[in-house]
Amino acid sequence: MSATVDGKPVLRLAVPFSKLTGWRYVWDLDFDVERQLGAHRWLRLKARCADPEALGGISIYFRTGKGWYRAGFGGVGMDWTNLKVARASFESEGTPGTWDSIAQVRIGISPGAKRDT
Repeated sequence: MSATVDGKPVLRLAVPFSKLTGWRYVWDLDFDVERQLGAHRWLRLKARCADPEALGGISIYFRTGKGWYRAGFGGVGMDWTNLKVARASFESEGTPGTWDSIAQVRIGISPGAKRDT
């Protein structure tokens, strides 16, 4: 899952959409994150995809308390794409705690086509 691109660490996620039985793939990530996100107004993510038409969208989730904060990003291209979302635009699921007590990060990928990327 982890790789290096241009000397920088990246997360590489293979998405076998041809074998998908649900509506998306998700990964619960175990790596150090800044757990106190309350002081931040924006979340930025850089992403790229070998087959952009196969990727319908990316969602990111933050678990805190008894719920999640969730935001979706648009599609990405073959080159690195900067995706940005305001923290205030995240939706909640369940009863999330504060942004200063993030316990888990989840990435969800939905298909745009039923082929691997």
